[in-house]
Amino acid sequence: KLAICIKKEKEPKITQSELAKWAKDEFKLEKVPGQQTISDVLKKKKELMGRTEHNL
Repeated sequence: KLAICIKKEKEPKITQSELAKWAKDEFKLEKVPGQQTISDVLKKKKELMGRTEHNL
């Protein structure tokens, strides 16, 4: 999930569909994550990024 958020930060113009395809390839998933899944991950971006910074 964090990797998806980082990818979006590095490439702000990438679409959720493109992020889903990237995630499938990057993590060798059986199928492309749904748009709603990607949307939910991005909505939790601040929480996910904050956890990482707190744990460092």
